[in-house]
Amino acid sequence: MVEICKKKFGDKDNVLFRTLDAEQLEAAPETYAMSVSGFVAQWFDQPAMTMGKLLEATKPGGLLLGSFPGNESFPEW
Repeated sequence: MVEICKKKFGDKDNVLFRTLDAEQLEAAPETYAMSVSGFVAQWFDQPAMTMGKLLEATKPGGLLLGSFPGNESFPEW
């Protein structure tokens, strides 16, 4: 996913891509304009706290995009 986004959007000076371990995210408030968490929260040791860290690291007006598995998603796996 990151490589596809780099190809599509990475040639702009104001766009950086990083792959991070959300559970090890250092306290750096309002760092990111957008964070994407795709089907990973179920693997966190402390999901609510980790998602909170991601939210705290999001700039005001920024986006925290997350997808979560639900009871309807398992048959597709």
